[in-house]
Amino acid sequence: MLSAEHEALLEVLRRDLTLWRRLLGRFLDVALDEITLAEPVSESLGPVVPVERRADIVLSALRASERLVIVLEVQLRRDPEKRWVWPTYLAAARDRHRSAAILVVVVFDLGVARWAAEPIVLGPGLSAVHPLVLGPEDIPVVTDPGASAEELVISALAHGRGGEGMLIGEAAVASLARLDTDPRRIYTDLILSALAPAAQRHMETLMRSNYAYQSDLFRRLVSEGRQEGLEVGRQEGREEGREKGREEGWRAALRAGVVAVLEARGIVLTIDEHLRLGAEQDLVTLQRWLTQAATARSFAEAMRASA
Repeated sequence: MLSAEHEALLEVLRRDLTLWRRLLGRFLDVALDEITLAEPVSESLGPVVPVERRADIVLSALRASERLVIVLEVQLRRDPEKRWVWPTYLAAARDRHRSAAILVVVVFDLGVARWAAEPIVLGPGLSAVHPLVLGPEDIPVVTDPGASAEELVISALAHGRGGEGMLIGEAAVASLARLDTDPRRIYTDLILSALAPAAQRHMETLMRSNYAYQSDLFRRLVSEGRQEGLEVGRQEGREEGREKGREEGWRAALRAGVVAVLEARGIVLTIDEHLRLGAEQDLVTLQRWLTQAATARSFAEAMRASA
């Protein structure tokens, strides 16, 4: 059974076939033309107990004017069962499409890549299936804001926990802004889940003005801030008090955000800086400080940069 994460990722990867032309063309060192989604291959264990197993993605392409079927399996973790079914996918693809077929396993972890690349021996004295593994070393780091969201999903999964995570997240913010709401939610959650905590917080900071706060960090900060604001409103007991409470809630959330982003980057505020942050009442100023906290080398620099 596919996990929700796996299903969401496959939905993303089926959307942009030009991504596969670039990735697989470079990986296979051959020009691939006319890439299309092919009829998925499956295996049935007979009419009595039919068990349907489908390959993740099947592509049909031209290679030097000859048809080539590419069976793509996206593997997020080790799964011994796949060592049994992958050869059947390959055989079914050759039979159904009457053309050469290859098995490419896409992985984002080096350990999983080594496991997936092991030959699958079909039996004593028989040949073996050698999966072609497209791993993190074969997937480029993408930091161009003009890149497609699909490219950035792949790049984040392969490199988001490394030193490039911050830049990948920044590029993703610009790319995701060009998407409609529904796919943007899926893409955003996939990318955020792939980033290291500091890069994740940095990306969340950049998106805070137009993101629906799907991540745990900002859901918590905004919720806590709103609760504090409601408490102020109850104490005041007037409409003015409720409005004041809502504003104080946002102030609390923004102040907590500044502290969280700076601490995630190894910057700890002094007592005087905490007092300065707590004394600031202007919402616009606090929003600017939160933005600058993602790149400033100190809290003082964040304040100066936004002045």
